[in-house]
Amino acid sequence: MSFQQKIYRELDRKLRSTTFNSGAPEAHGLLTGLACRGISVQELQNKLYLFQLKSDQELILLQGLFELILKDLQSSTLKYHLLLPGDDTSPVVRTDEIANWCGGYMQGFCHDGDTAFSDSNETIREMLQDIMNMGGLYLDETSVEEAEKAIIEIEEYLRVGVQLIYDGITGIDKSGFDGVPDSDEMH
Repeated sequence: MSFQQKIYRELDRKLRSTTFNSGAPEAHGLLTGLACRGISVQELQNKLYLFQLKSDQELILLQGLFELILKDLQSSTLKYHLLLPGDDTSPVVRTDEIANWCGGYMQGFCHDGDTAFSDSNETIREMLQDIMNMGGLYLDETSVEEAEKAIIEIEEYLRVGVQLIYDGITGIDKSGFDGVPDSDEMH
């Protein structure tokens, strides 16, 4: 098991045992949605009520994850990755967790109402609509091989789309972007 998967499983286990009662994908999506709205590390403290957590240790864990998400989104290279179960997980579970990630993302992005959606430009609104639609994903009667291919395509679409939303909303110039992802990054 890779280091990334060990971290994923531990975080997922901890979050599912809290009052948040959901896993790492939904929490990561929610934090990413907040980041795409331009929420700073300092402002995050006022948004953690969305997780309904009581423990300072759990809140510190989420703050650390948020800082990593921001670091990756602000990078001049495409480092951002979704925090999802690994390839060794069944396609059905992976599809469900992508849907949970998308639901969390939309909750974070629209946490204070739909004005962020309606105030966005057309490209961002289309991407947000796609993410919202992917929140209803389920795996139909496809072969495992077809499902794996579709999951990889969806993950890549979301990864690039989220980066575009973040860049568009925050106005960060990435003219030096070389498009080479760093495979060592966790999210």
